[in-house]
Amino acid sequence: MQQKLELLIVKRFFWNKKALSTRSSLFALGGLALGVAVLYVSLAVMSGFEKTLQQSLTDVTGHLTVIKRSSEQEPWKKFVQRLRDMDSRVVTGTPFMKVEGVVAASGKVQGVLIEGLDDSSYRNVLRLDSRLTEGSLEMTPGKKGEFPRVLIGKILASRLGKTVGDTIHVVVPRFGDLETSGFRRTMGTFQIAGLLDLGKYEWNERLIAADIREVQKLADIHQPYSGLLVRLQSAEQADDVSSELVAKLGRLYWIKDWRADHENIFEAIQLERRVIFFVVFILVIVASFAVASNLLLQSLQKTSDVAVLKSMGLTARRIRRIFIVQGLFIGLTGVFLGMGSGFIVSILLNLYQKKWGLISASVYKIDHIDLSVRWQDLLWILSTTLFICWIVSLIPAWRAGRRQPAEGLRYE
Repeated sequence: MQQKLELLIVKRFFWNKKALSTRSSLFALGGLALGVAVLYVSLAVMSGFEKTLQQSLTDVTGHLTVIKRSSEQEPWKKFVQRLRDMDSRVVTGTPFMKVEGVVAASGKVQGVLIEGLDDSSYRNVLRLDSRLTEGSLEMTPGKKGEFPRVLIGKILASRLGKTVGDTIHVVVPRFGDLETSGFRRTMGTFQIAGLLDLGKYEWNERLIAADIREVQKLADIHQPYSGLLVRLQSAEQADDVSSELVAKLGRLYWIKDWRADHENIFEAIQLERRVIFFVVFILVIVASFAVASNLLLQSLQKTSDVAVLKSMGLTARRIRRIFIVQGLFIGLTGVFLGMGSGFIVSILLNLYQKKWGLISASVYKIDHIDLSVRWQDLLWILSTTLFICWIVSLIPAWRAGRRQPAEGLRYE
């Protein structure tokens, strides 16, 4: 009953058209919403950068890379089953093979990385279907009268002036059988089956994906595969699973998780997220002082009303609670207005970068950011903003609570 009465008083005192339309109220609410919106967008950019980079890595390389330091290789399906028996978090795997080469087309030469994949199993591990921008994923080996079909990065295709259906010539240099100081070269001609947006700039400008049998033939490699790309139940399990497998497989095997080559980037993102949160949160703190000044002004304007309430029996504690609830209401409203504004700005930024671009792929590794905010970030924004509003509302609440009825009714 007491809580209902206090909420009714808050509504009659502060949440009416006249009170909300005052300059101080609008300034306090607008400043708080602006600070929360900037905080929302800043965290959305950082979280989106991390999520986009992670998605690119796991889509193209899987969660783990397992390589045996030996020329003796067991059948890859048997190897995958052995990994699954060692750790139940291993879902499946696919063999791969990588060689360096040079591609030549239309008088242009470009260094490339040729990755051989098993066409029957790679779709269970990699997510290239979501990366396909044109053509198909059919990496068929060469048949009579036909060239082998490959997938290439979109930037590589643009530099070579090639598109789906065109052919490219790939040269792989390697040591000769008898020449220890020179190279002999093998060359293959391939037809482009599809263009890929692999998410990372260097992959888009260098990577060619082909059937693993064609890569073996091109590079004259007699091993069935170089290693396995492994998919787990969750990308977050990669570090734990890799440690477990290393301990069980022994030193003969080399295991790398999807974060290994970019550990410094992910650590920098975590650090920058914290720094940006505290720096931008200063805007929220500054806006909270506007909330405090607004409550302080209203405590002076409502002097006679507070006096009447105290003369009717409301204690100083309940008067203080009314002003604190008002401060929390302003904070809550500012948070939701700010989050809504930040969400709209994030959508506009996504549309802007899709049409005109926002970041340099050669500098930031990726050419776009899928802006998103984690629920932990939203919880932090909500809790810290309400805490600050509670803190700053204590002084106006204390001043209102200590007023005597006679002081407020002196001039009435």
